[in-house]
Amino acid sequence: MDIDTKEIKTYDELISIAEKLNSNEERLELLGKYFMENVTYAYEFVDILGQSANYDQEVFMDIQSRYNVWDESQREGALQEVENYLRKTMAVRFHNQELLEETLRKRMAAIRKQYGVIFEANEETSAKGSNSEERKSIIRIKNKHNPAKPRRIADLVGILLETQNGEKEYENLNLSSYKEIKEGTRTECGAMQAYEPYTRMENGLLKNAVCMQYAPFIKKYCDYFKIPCEEVRGKGTVAHAWAIIRLGDEIIHFDPTNMAFERDGYGAQREGHPEDWLGTSIEKMFEMQPGREIYNIGNSERMLIQKKNYEEYSDDINKLVGYDYSGIKTYEEFIEKAKKMQSQEEQIRFVCGYFKQNAEYDYKTLFDAVCTYGVEKVFFEDIPLKSDSYQSQLVEKTYQDQQNLQVYLRKSKSYEGDNPILSQIVKLNNEENSESSLQTDEDRVQYAFKIWEDIMLPELEKHTQNESIIADFFEEYLKNVADKIGKTAVTLQNEEGEINGFVFEDMIQNLVGNMRDLDKKHPKEETNGLIKKGVCKHYSEEIKRALDELEIENETVGGISECGHAWNMVRLDGEIRFIDVTREVFIRDGYGNIPEWQASQWILCTPERMFSMQRGRRITEIGDRKLEEEITMENYAQKISELEKIFEEEISLKSLAGQAISRLGNTVEVDCNEAKSYEEQKMAENTQTQGDE
Repeated sequence: MDIDTKEIKTYDELISIAEKLNSNEERLELLGKYFMENVTYAYEFVDILGQSANYDQEVFMDIQSRYNVWDESQREGALQEVENYLRKTMAVRFHNQELLEETLRKRMAAIRKQYGVIFEANEETSAKGSNSEERKSIIRIKNKHNPAKPRRIADLVGILLETQNGEKEYENLNLSSYKEIKEGTRTECGAMQAYEPYTRMENGLLKNAVCMQYAPFIKKYCDYFKIPCEEVRGKGTVAHAWAIIRLGDEIIHFDPTNMAFERDGYGAQREGHPEDWLGTSIEKMFEMQPGREIYNIGNSERMLIQKKNYEEYSDDINKLVGYDYSGIKTYEEFIEKAKKMQSQEEQIRFVCGYFKQNAEYDYKTLFDAVCTYGVEKVFFEDIPLKSDSYQSQLVEKTYQDQQNLQVYLRKSKSYEGDNPILSQIVKLNNEENSESSLQTDEDRVQYAFKIWEDIMLPELEKHTQNESIIADFFEEYLKNVADKIGKTAVTLQNEEGEINGFVFEDMIQNLVGNMRDLDKKHPKEETNGLIKKGVCKHYSEEIKRALDELEIENETVGGISECGHAWNMVRLDGEIRFIDVTREVFIRDGYGNIPEWQASQWILCTPERMFSMQRGRRITEIGDRKLEEEITMENYAQKISELEKIFEEEISLKSLAGQAISRLGNTVEVDCNEAKSYEEQKMAENTQTQGDE
């Protein structure tokens, strides 16, 4: 590839160059070349997770026992022995002498900072007791670690270097907090967040980091080009991370860390080329590093994939990596490819994966729903406008032939329901009477921006920091709400139909009114039958359409997520499972503050899993059937049998409709009521037959 990646100055420039390439294979070749020529590895931390395996702790304990480190001259002797031992031991892994010396220098600087330090003490006086003679002096150590003696040298060897406010600070970080791992706030690879301060980025381009920063950078790049990619957690020689990618029907492993090790002369060297690690099969990977292990792919459950058993996991890996949709141009091609999948589970994951990779969510429609969710009824009052007001003049110019027109502003006074946005607008209206003072065009603009800046934007930023989503919301706000303030007038007529007044709608009227005819204002977008943009309702309908064609028992589900919502349910291996691709797309786009660990969990989740991930979720309908009592986190265990019964009835009804169509001819349209009549007719025939017999 004849591209000088050293001349690339920004991430956007890297993407722009990649866009002009002919294939995803070339795009990955470009990414690999960029890593090879530009990205260094943070070797000062490379041994942090494997220090117990790399160093002989007894050597450190022997040094500790032979020196009085409180004595500065003896401490220097101990440190020199430590440095000599580290240089000798590190030389086994660091084959590049310059790299060894630079890494050792940083390691020793960290050790010298804290080894044998005499900590200051501070005398304090206890305030207990009223008698001054009872006050006692106590000694407190002025150090957050509160050490009573110098740390053991073995504890300091793994110390990490931190840079804060331009100054070097040293901290012995906890790398294996089981509590944090269990809670999901720290990965099982250890405290990889500790590496974040040492990641060097320039204009969005990765320059210096460790494996845990390499992997998400690769995934970000692949996601942009819709190349199926997942991060992998596992073990190389120590805890490790890399990327697994699908190119067409081929799955490859992309590991810039091991490329850098071979390029720089670190670790177990082999005969071969560093670039071999930038896109290799699983067989080749285990051949190059037999001791490698895979624990997680994306957000999968814990696994243990090794050289001896990786073939047993081929189906699991195939499902977890995602699918390549780049060659699919029509809905018919999409279904044909799905039909070639080996199992119903794989077919479902293939269908759902399309949405995660290719379908945009229409956040403009979501704006309307979020702004008005929970509103049952709005109460208004009409405020007379002054005869010389801006609004009155507008009306008078338009209806010059009308006499004695009354002009009012309809102000929102209160409403039934619970909505934080409307609550604040009503409060502003009632306390400051804001909308009744809109006398000029400039007043309207200032008022609209005040509502956006003070109320809507802060509420929106609780859910997302994605700038493109926020821009979509703002566009919808301007177009359908802000631009109508002080302009949209409702005609008031008498019993004879004569115009006798006007009322200008206020902000809340426009917000609520904007919910009307959403399907007409925001229809789904398709290309050759493949959905490109829509909302949850469109997503669930498209999934049902596809699963019907694949002859998988399924139904749509209606209910409540944060607001009104639609998703799907299927029966897989006799068990009810739920599918919510909207949730997956939200996680992809960074909307809703949904925990990232839930990614891929909303496909084929059990009822228990669904309600545990979102405890406030409610089911109100299955297919076309409204439930008499909604199903919630609190009652789903008791309602499962009812849910399965309704699902069975809906599936049976659909099957009967199909039979009726077959019996009456494909040219006849039969609805579910006709199917029900057909079922009753068959029952009557069977009863008659039994009587005759």
